[in-house]
Amino acid sequence: MVIGFFTFILVFLVLCYDLYRFGYKSIINPFFILLSFFFIYMVLPSIFTESINYYYYWSISLDSMLYGRIVNIIVSLIFIFLLFIFPSGNIRLKKKESIKSDCRIVTFFWVLITFYLFFVIYKGVTSGVIENAFEYDSEMAKDPYKVKNLAYLLVSICSYLFFKFRRLFYFSPMILIIIIDFIYGSRTSAFICLVPMIVCLFVEKQKIDFLIVFSVIFLLLIIGVIRSDNIVLDTPWYLNILGEIRETFITLPLYIDNSFFIGNGNFISYLSNFFAGIIYPLRGYFLSSVMSAGTYIYLDVGRGYGLASNFIIESIYYGWFYLLINLSMLIAWCLFVYKIINKLSRVNSIILMSYFIVFIRLTIREGVPYNLSLFCFILLFYWLSISLVLRISCKYKSIL
Repeated sequence: MVIGFFTFILVFLVLCYDLYRFGYKSIINPFFILLSFFFIYMVLPSIFTESINYYYYWSISLDSMLYGRIVNIIVSLIFIFLLFIFPSGNIRLKKKESIKSDCRIVTFFWVLITFYLFFVIYKGVTSGVIENAFEYDSEMAKDPYKVKNLAYLLVSICSYLFFKFRRLFYFSPMILIIIIDFIYGSRTSAFICLVPMIVCLFVEKQKIDFLIVFSVIFLLLIIGVIRSDNIVLDTPWYLNILGEIRETFITLPLYIDNSFFIGNGNFISYLSNFFAGIIYPLRGYFLSSVMSAGTYIYLDVGRGYGLASNFIIESIYYGWFYLLINLSMLIAWCLFVYKIINKLSRVNSIILMSYFIVFIRLTIREGVPYNLSLFCFILLFYWLSISLVLRISCKYKSIL
């Protein structure tokens, strides 16, 4: 437990120090974001390992808890070292610029999506969703209306329109998605929409509004508690509030010394996860014939709900060497974003960081190869396409 508390205090102080020194620049530093999500999903719940083990009947040994905390502090020290090597103070966004492209086509897409989202809300109201508002809906979790896809697309569309006209009004469809997601007891699409709104606002003001930050965190936690289908009665309030954070972390001490789990995955399975992300529409083909870490844990635990296979446990499913591979890929990913963000225009830097924040969270929760490759796919399909539309519009306007 001492190691867990020490890691918690160390990472917390480092994050506070970076925020104090560099302010809003911290939220556009990929290494700060990486350490922040590792803190939330792995370091914070680790101090409650004994309580989680006791109240949720995991039967985890003391040795496994110790091993999990040792791995936690080693990874934390690596991420802290990287943050000091690549400080937020080196982020130099380009000056505010006006978007010269003709945004009529992008605005047309924005209008279509907005009307479609009103239709989705109408369908929900007429189907009686309000009566069970904020309760998790397994059917909606399958995303029949493709709201998540629209959320990814709106990251680019709304950001461009916001910087073109300097009006918060253009984030309206994102607000609609947040409402839809919360009503159905989910948070995934809502988080995708919240990120660019917050990043755009803080970068424009060049100041972090902590009231907004804490309000958003509180709202996400409350929705998590309300929608949770695996709350155990008579447990401390803080364990129930941890929600999915608790479930993401607990697989580390649960499987860290499980000889049947470690190395059970193979290179073909690892490659399948990678290609399932980069060729997203064909992901079913690549994943149907392999056993992922998450599926293995789900079947092995057998509690009727899935446990997230955090990136550490997902790595050692293929063997301890893959933890080094995944850490190297993760660091290279962050370094690439860190280097390129100063070279892009202001709006494109913010769009890139918004997508990065969304996917680094998923990476910590689920694993590296799939989410890194999916990140590349999303950039190409949802960002590059809108960027090309704007470029073509700009050339067409100049010809006229």
